[in-house]
Amino acid sequence: MTAKEYLSEVQRLQTTIEHKQEKVREYRHAITSVSSARMNPAKVQASISADRIGDMVGKIVDLEAEIQKDMVDIAYKRHEIINMIHGLDSAAHMQVLFGRYIQCKGLNAIG
Repeated sequence: MTAKEYLSEVQRLQTTIEHKQEKVREYRHAITSVSSARMNPAKVQASISADRIGDMVGKIVDLEAEIQKDMVDIAYKRHEIINMIHGLDSAAHMQVLFGRYIQCKGLNAIG
């Protein structure tokens, strides 16, 4: 792994968390917007939508657990990278690397 790839781990983990959070929002929206089915008295079946809702709730619980683990991972990784950046001799290099890889700023925004 190159130095750039290593430093980019915080951004990658943050993107992963954001994608999982979006998926949780999608599942929650799907659960709350379930439409009612027309009941035909001649054909009565067990409710399949309740199973779908249960499956989605299970997925939400699993994703939220993953998000919590990812947030712990990103905190440790961020701390590790900050310590490495602060170990540099050049204040200018520290400022650029901290702004770019910890604060996720573009190079033009770092000053």
